[in-house]
Amino acid sequence: MKEPRSVLKRSEESYSLYKGLLASLRVGTAAYLQAGRCLWHLRQGNKFKDILGDPMGEWRDFLGQPEVSLPYSTANKLLKAYEVFKEWLKVPDDKLDKIPWHKLKAIAPHITEENKEELLAIAESGSIGDLAKSITEITSGVTIGDCKHGPYKERKYWECLTCKERFYREPK
Repeated sequence: MKEPRSVLKRSEESYSLYKGLLASLRVGTAAYLQAGRCLWHLRQGNKFKDILGDPMGEWRDFLGQPEVSLPYSTANKLLKAYEVFKEWLKVPDDKLDKIPWHKLKAIAPHITEENKEELLAIAESGSIGDLAKSITEITSGVTIGDCKHGPYKERKYWECLTCKERFYREPK
């Protein structure tokens, strides 16, 4: 594959990160954190602008390149997962390798230093339903079965604002 001229003349580090990103996006689920790592480093210090060859280039322009072709929200989820699990919490790879991507993505916004062992254990061995229940209990501080329900917020369903359980008929 012939590289675009603008890519060839850019810094070696930026280009290496760029190639790593492209390779991890092709591999699939096992490499999502690797893609997040490349995105995180490319965004730090605006290294992605080296690839674009434009000091005024935008992050969305970089993500929209045909070779990368990542929706902004997907790129942010990949980047955020890497940042949370590797940069902030320093979770070892062997622990993360046992957890499917969809579960990592689900716990990333809720995991803290205090609850990381519990959430990682549930993500590794439990169902996505168990994980969702645990996240709700951890973030609300209420065990789902113990909630007395109320107050509510009306949507197309009623949701207990305490434990987040949903009712599709008006609760009594």
